Amino acid sequence: MKKRDVNVWFDKERLRPGSWKPQIKKAISRSKYFVICISEAALRKTGDETPGFQDEELNYAYDIANQQSDQDFAIIPVRLEDCDRGDSRLSGFQQYDLFDDFEGGLDRLSLHLGGRSLFEAKTEEELSEDDKIYARLMGRAGTAFYAGAIEKSFNFFETVTNLFPNVADAWYNKGISLCALGRYEEAISANNQAVKINPDLREAISRKGLRQN
Repeated sequence: MKKRDVNVWFDKERLRPGSWKPQIKKAISRSKYFVICISEAALRKTGDETPGFQDEELNYAYDIANQQSDQDFAIIPVRLEDCDRGDSRLSGFQQYDLFDDFEGGLDRLSLHLGGRSLFEAKTEEELSEDDKIYARLMGRAGTAFYAGAIEKSFNFFETVTNLFPNVADAWYNKGISLCALGRYEEAISANNQAVKINPDLREAISRKGLRQN
């Protein structure tokens, strides 16, 4: 993420001499996003009877998230492997999966956090003008979403689906923004369109099943 121009505070690099817990809490409180990496091993350290410090960090971040708007602070769960999504502290936040396409997933996450895409930097000359427009609009839509500007995010996704009606990922993300706006019937419709274009879009299929149940 640092290579993608995201300003990251990482404890193993940034901790100074002295007590480390206050330093981590201060770093969390000064940040706009709290990215927590999820794996089977990590889940065993959260929510159980004797949680590790990762659970304390999550509790601290969750308290901040409850006290502030999404525009000021947001938790971003990132799954490193195909595992459970965690408890209620995480299930309410949009998650990223990196286990299917690690570099591509990092590109999308970094764009949404105000960074850049390494893929775009390497292949910019090879991309068509339509590809550049699509990447630019999706990046702006994601940034708006995580800044809490959901209506603005939806407007970007609406533009994308109008310009690129055959791209499943655009319809899927449009559905997420509609759901966040409480427009559930429209969200289901957008999700159905995503599944129609790409039946293998697992996340969209899962969301569709949850809505139908």
